[in-house]
Amino acid sequence: MRHRLLDVQGSRPRLYWVALGATLLFTPLHLGAQLGASSPSSSALTRPVQVPLSGRQGTNGSVAITQQPAGGGDSGVQTINSTVQVTGSFAGSILGNPLRNGVTAELTIDEAIRRGLRYNLGVKAASRSAQQASATQSSVRSALLPNISAQLSDNVNKISLITTGFDASSFPSIGQFFPTDVGPFHYYSAQANVSQSLLDMVALENYRTSKLQTEAAKLGTQDAREQIALAVAGSYLRVLSAIAAVNTEMAQVKYSQGVYDQSLAQEVAGAKPHVETNRNLVQLQTEQQRLTADQATLIKVKMILAREIGLSIDQDFTVREALSPDTTAAISLAEAYQRAATARNDVHAAEVQVRVAEDARKAAGAQYLPTLKLQGFYGLQGVNPNSGTSVYNGSISLNVPIFSGGQIRSDERQSDAALNQRRSELSDLREQVRFEVRTAWLDLDVAAKQVAVAESNRRLAAQTLQQSTDRFFAGATTSVEVVQSEQAVASAENDYIGSLFSLNLARISLARSMGEAEKDIPLILKGAQ
Repeated sequence: MRHRLLDVQGSRPRLYWVALGATLLFTPLHLGAQLGASSPSSSALTRPVQVPLSGRQGTNGSVAITQQPAGGGDSGVQTINSTVQVTGSFAGSILGNPLRNGVTAELTIDEAIRRGLRYNLGVKAASRSAQQASATQSSVRSALLPNISAQLSDNVNKISLITTGFDASSFPSIGQFFPTDVGPFHYYSAQANVSQSLLDMVALENYRTSKLQTEAAKLGTQDAREQIALAVAGSYLRVLSAIAAVNTEMAQVKYSQGVYDQSLAQEVAGAKPHVETNRNLVQLQTEQQRLTADQATLIKVKMILAREIGLSIDQDFTVREALSPDTTAAISLAEAYQRAATARNDVHAAEVQVRVAEDARKAAGAQYLPTLKLQGFYGLQGVNPNSGTSVYNGSISLNVPIFSGGQIRSDERQSDAALNQRRSELSDLREQVRFEVRTAWLDLDVAAKQVAVAESNRRLAAQTLQQSTDRFFAGATTSVEVVQSEQAVASAENDYIGSLFSLNLARISLARSMGEAEKDIPLILKGAQ
């Protein structure tokens, strides 16, 4: 029969075309599945960003000024011991430009604080944290923006008919002639994919959370600047105190040298015994040793200051300011509280951290809401670039959560814990700030009164020493009284220097407790130049 569907000689070509036709029916489905896999998936759900339990930002260091009651066994007038403690990154810096090459340069408090704010590691670390928070914000925001990509592929396919359901058993009469595969055949594809979230409240709340975290990080940087100003000013005051101690000890050495020289002259003249000269020599050598120790202390505190402001420890410098004896009454405690509540950046940062936790809680609850997403692609396909056919696909998908296995509730409980913790931390910090303000205010009052007493004792000790010296050279007393008077003068001078140090430290501590250290400290320490 000439018109049979199949004959022996023509069966294979005709069967091939039958198979190819079946393949062409399958191929669009195959390509559609393949292209659909290349476009963004609509099944992925946005998860809320879980914030840390605590909102307190780690700064890898701290700056603290403490004033403790002095020991009761000391006979001096100094009743408080003031210390500056700078730890972690605030104690270091990157090496900056020298003050001046080859000479001893002058360092003012303004310049010291400017260098600290530029080179100190504390502000560098805080700035990096703010930079990371800003980068995280950009990353989270990307979930709200269109995602567009381009794809170009060159494909060679060989398709198994058996795996698609076309095999010999499907065509019993021609099974022995039916091919098992089709191909290889070649095609290219050039397409652009796009996906856009039209409604996703979780992603929106995540973005709001990241914005607030960036704001909190910036406030943390401002608070770090306050701490650096306090650290640099505290170290600067230690340098001023060490310089005053060296100057005082130099005067004591000079005075002891004069007493010894005159005692030696009287011994040669036969007016004084040798034991008196030896006693005065011992006192002179003691004062010289104290001077050596004070000079070493001065070098050490200068190196500490240099480390905080980006100077080489080998850079020698002098300071312009001196320890100010200004005991002008401070502001009232109520005004100090009010200024602290307005200006403290760490409190503002803690308030923002509470808002961060609130938005994170909203993001967790928003997982119950449906999401709407648009996605699709448009491109060209064909066997060569000159004969391509346009292809496209577009879809809008609505995803309604029904059952999540308790995951959403778990996220809500985590968010609730973080929110409650941060509210507690904010309440604690507000009271801590009031504690710091009142402590600094009380320390300033005690230090101001101590300066007045130390100044009086200093004058009295100097008068007593002069009288003892006159009596010694007149032969009315021994050198024991002179040595005791010299020791009393040294103790009074040390008390006076310590009192001035405590006074100025209390003033800058009060400025820090009110959140105004960077602005007020340079003005405070310019009181005496």
